[in-house]
Amino acid sequence: MISRHVFIPLILPMSLHSHAALGYEPPDVYLERLVSHWNENPPDSRDIVGFSFSVAFVNWPTVFLQIMRRHPETFSSWLALFERHTLRPVDDPSEKGRAQRINRQVLQIASCYEKTKYAPLTRAITEKIKSLSVAPAR
Repeated sequence: MISRHVFIPLILPMSLHSHAALGYEPPDVYLERLVSHWNENPPDSRDIVGFSFSVAFVNWPTVFLQIMRRHPETFSSWLALFERHTLRPVDDPSEKGRAQRINRQVLQIASCYEKTKYAPLTRAITEKIKSLSVAPAR
């Protein structure tokens, strides 16, 4: 059984980002809409949607993995641009260390799915993050 309780203190501030502009939607509806936005926009304008995917993975990993399994091209392109949209430096001083926190959270959550049917996706996520230069925050 995969426990999400360990991650709640880490992701609570980020969960507000997911719904701030849109009001509440079930996670699967929200993610399907993000997939549409991602596919409708060129790569150079996907940063906000890409970061939203990363937040969604932290908040709803099972739903995220279910949706991405149905959209392998979207998953691959999101992962290819991961450093750009999720790990890029942020100018806001209140966001200092965001890249390292996200990096750590995504790695922790991906490791919980290593022995599930989503292992190919989570292995790809883990390999991508480990290949990047951002060290996880402690």
